[in-house]
Amino acid sequence: MEVWNSPKIVELRKAHLDGDLSRYPVCMNCQAVRPTRSVVYGSLAFDSLTVRKAVPAMEKLARYYNGGVFERNAVTSQRSS
Repeated sequence: MEVWNSPKIVELRKAHLDGDLSRYPVCMNCQAVRPTRSVVYGSLAFDSLTVRKAVPAMEKLARYYNGGVFERNAVTSQRSS
């Protein structure tokens, strides 16, 4: 528990929640997928198997309608601006 509640880890979690990872360059280039709110809410309404089956279809629809299922990486968004 000491590691989980250490000041450095608490600061890192707060930076992720705030979306300000400027002090953590490793995190700024993270390739982890961050789903949009609609995907998160939908995943709460359905079991995990249904969600895993639905994600590819959602990605196809998002490409067709030029939308997104997952948030864009903050660094990628800044570069494209």
